[in-house]
Amino acid sequence: MMCKGTATYEDGNAGTEKEITVSDFVLSGADSDNSLLPHAALTFRYCRHLGQ
Repeated sequence: MMCKGTATYEDGNAGTEKEITVSDFVLSGADSDNSLLPHAALTFRYCRHLGQ
């Protein structure tokens, strides 16, 4: 099964603590008719703490 979607980043600058929104999820493949995506879109903040 495959899941495709769209990712939109907060801005064009590299770095941590950036907001990312993913949306327009589409399932495809042999088992896609038997599966359900619980959310149409998600927004999260990428945080990477070095040394932890």
